[in-house]
Amino acid sequence: ITDLGGYTGADYVLEYDGANYSLTRQDTGAVIALSGSGTAGDPFVADGMEIEVGGAPAAGDRLLIQTGQAAASSIRTAITDHTDPALLSTSVIEFIDPNTYSINGAGAFAYTDGDPIIINGTEVAISGAPLAGDRFTIEANYGASGDNSNGLRLTDIQSRGLLEGGVVSINENYGQLVAGVGGTTHQIQANLEAQNVVRRNAENSMLANSGVNLDEEAAKMIQYQQAYQAVAQVVSVAKTLFDSLLNATSR
Repeated sequence: ITDLGGYTGADYVLEYDGANYSLTRQDTGAVIALSGSGTAGDPFVADGMEIEVGGAPAAGDRLLIQTGQAAASSIRTAITDHTDPALLSTSVIEFIDPNTYSINGAGAFAYTDGDPIIINGTEVAISGAPLAGDRFTIEANYGASGDNSNGLRLTDIQSRGLLEGGVVSINENYGQLVAGVGGTTHQIQANLEAQNVVRRNAENSMLANSGVNLDEEAAKMIQYQQAYQAVAQVVSVAKTLFDSLLNATSR
């Protein structure tokens, strides 16, 4: 991520068709214009990102680019001890000639007007046309007083337009994120409740078709009882007739 103003937080798919690369935003399906060639010296540039592709691509290669998921996990404390000698040491920039300078007596670095010079994590910039022998000392300003302007600038970051082309602030982006998560959660809960209703209706329908109806079973039991009693009566009559026949033939 090289430009927060163009950063969207979306995922992208970089695809090679055998001749050219194309970049597609995954959430919208929009094709994003690419500039550059994708090499280390000339990376692809799009939506605040620089993309460097290594190796020999093959037709059909697809790369998923996730720009924000693991960003917070890489944040680390860089300074834990403000008394670290590396932070308190004095550094000297001395110009060998108008176009070259050394740092603490070592090296010969090319000078460009206004370009940042980084020494032990401290960034300084020198402008103008220095002469050979000009010296600049960088050291801790122990007795300094301030107007809290740096702190005010830091707090101003939350409301300043930085994202989506420099028009959306971090606060607004966070609010959109929370609203999106809340809306999705509510929709999932509504879907769950609807599916529970469908499940209960299916269970009731299954029980209605396969369960036992007590009234129906009681009626059938009475029918069976009456049929049994009728058969028993037939057997009794047959026995009486048989006994009568035996008595008649035995006389």
